[in-house]
Amino acid sequence: MYSTPDACKSYHHADSLCMNRYYGWYVKGESDFEGAERLFRDEMDAWVELDLNKPMIFTEYGTDNYIGESKLPSVMGQSNTGMGT
Repeated sequence: MYSTPDACKSYHHADSLCMNRYYGWYVKGESDFEGAERLFRDEMDAWVELDLNKPMIFTEYGTDNYIGESKLPSVMGQSNTGMGT
């Protein structure tokens, strides 16, 4: 999360960029999804402005959970968090 376009000092040496981002999970505390989306889009726009012409790969797709735990609305730690259910 700290390797943002304005802080990263090595992106220009790489052939591609790999990122893990958790704006809705850790940064905005799971409840402010609109705010999390805004922060995510702002960061992605800043990367685009660098005109890197390199592929970006998101290497993380989730976090740990409690097997069989399922609550609605979504609760951190449940097995269906982030699956759109």
